[in-house]
Amino acid sequence: MKVLHLSDLHFQIGDTEVIRPRWNRLIEKIIPLKLDVVVFTGDLINRRSVTKSEDIVLAKELFLDLISKLEITNAEQNVIFIAGNHDLPYDPFANSQKNKENSNNGNSIFVDNTAHEDDWYTSFLSNMGLRKHDCYDIHTIGDVNILSMDLTSFLPQPSINLAIDVFAKDGINRYYIGYDKLLEVIRDPIFDDPVKVNLFIAHYPPSELSSSFMVNCRSQTDDAPYNIIKKKFSLYLCGHIHGFELFKDGFIARVGGTGGKFSAPPGTAEYAIYDIDAKNNYITAYKLKFDLKEQAVLELLDGRNLQRP
Repeated sequence: MKVLHLSDLHFQIGDTEVIRPRWNRLIEKIIPLKLDVVVFTGDLINRRSVTKSEDIVLAKELFLDLISKLEITNAEQNVIFIAGNHDLPYDPFANSQKNKENSNNGNSIFVDNTAHEDDWYTSFLSNMGLRKHDCYDIHTIGDVNILSMDLTSFLPQPSINLAIDVFAKDGINRYYIGYDKLLEVIRDPIFDDPVKVNLFIAHYPPSELSSSFMVNCRSQTDDAPYNIIKKKFSLYLCGHIHGFELFKDGFIARVGGTGGKFSAPPGTAEYAIYDIDAKNNYITAYKLKFDLKEQAVLELLDGRNLQRP
């Protein structure tokens, strides 16, 4: 199964002259690969953009063109979109320091989501024939299980505040969003099937999950979420921190490029394609980028045996 991994495109209508030809060259480069799955791990637009509605129209046009020309079958299943912090109408973690101070004083912790009625993201997916996912959603495609974590689904309707549960362990306050649910999902027996390959997709890399999102998620105990994920999942696909990393800590793959958006200077926007051979227990990774002449380049990076549960 061949997977295209895109993230942190930050489309803005003002960059159209760069975006459109570059997007077309990207599609032309990957059409011959006959991709099976497209994974997008957040930050499609820029939350702070004054032209957000036009940015969304541009993004829809470009992705519909991508799905059509790549001839992705059953896009509702095989094109997986999850949101990043810039796809939300506000930053759900903007008050994280205030939350920590409140917890130290024994107060409840809440994130203000009064602006959540700006739900362009759900409409965007619906208009493209794609499905909005639950906070944790399991997708089985052939020999591959994909667990997606979507930020937008952590946020309830506008009338309800989002509570962050507080756990105290060894005298240390630990803050988690959806921690119990995460443990429940990654312990699902579906991820114990030795015949399947497991992928985890999220906007935030584990380093961020352990700081602003799930502090101390990376505990050294065997039952810590990070350690369970590392044991069961072959790849953790993410974005958020602009840059490119392949197989960090053995299984983390992060894309987006140092430029931080699709229209960034040539040579800085970098994405990836993974060829997963479940039968032979092998994965081949390629970097997809633009060179200094604005040409799309596909570079073989690495191949390795797959981690199995």
